[in-house]
Amino acid sequence: MMEKQSPFIPGADFREVIGAHHSEEGSLTKWTGFFGQVLGQDVPAIPESGGITGLYVAYPSNAASYIIATGLTGVYRLNSASGTWTTLATGRTGTLSDHYKFAMLNNLVFLVNGKDANLYTDGITARNLGIAAPPAGMAATAIVGGAITAGVRRYAVTFIGTAFGVTMESNPSPSVSVTFVLDNQGSLTGIPVSTDPQVTGRKIYRTTGGGGTFRLAAQINNNTDTTITDNELDSALGNVEMETFANGVPPIYDVIHIFKGVMFGATRNSSAIHFSAEGK
Repeated sequence: MMEKQSPFIPGADFREVIGAHHSEEGSLTKWTGFFGQVLGQDVPAIPESGGITGLYVAYPSNAASYIIATGLTGVYRLNSASGTWTTLATGRTGTLSDHYKFAMLNNLVFLVNGKDANLYTDGITARNLGIAAPPAGMAATAIVGGAITAGVRRYAVTFIGTAFGVTMESNPSPSVSVTFVLDNQGSLTGIPVSTDPQVTGRKIYRTTGGGGTFRLAAQINNNTDTTITDNELDSALGNVEMETFANGVPPIYDVIHIFKGVMFGATRNSSAIHFSAEGK
């Protein structure tokens, strides 16, 4: 990552260079609207006029190296063959002072700027880091003609998805309670769907009669259906317990760093440090 001087003077040198690779093949000469060389190729201006807020050379072990640049509104990858930029993400809202920081883990580049949602990319597609929980639950009613015994049960739903070969699950929605009488089944309607392109399905969790532990009751393998009928006996519920805090979207980080396969992140103006599980 390359940080500009503050205040920035066009044509001036960079104040600091972090995580960049230099060689005799060339070097960057200007921050905004520059034409220089990185990895031996010309680097043109990015396709927006506000200026560059970050530059990173990625060295994945499973593909050729590539260059990522960030602006005020977008994230771009340089196409080495054509010398043009491919847009990876849009809708960013940072300023020239919101410098991007970069890190690489498992051949994925992670980008943060302390202002917008954390991103990660394989150089082809960019996704938000984590999946937001459903903001609301669903409606649940007891209907006749089932096998569920009498008692009060609660339901909750999570979003699930896969990005870059990694399976993810959100934190749960608010729970909803329903009272069953003998030989009922649960009718679930209004099951939330997600606008996040990472989401490919939902998991439905339920407690046993009078119980407090949510266990997997059903899985919907799409992001469109909004109704399902639950007729699982308490004894037939899966052994998978619902996590209530370990998933979801991490805070908006201003700094990230990888050490021995663990990602560390810190938000702006905070002394707290967050870290991932090893390799995740």
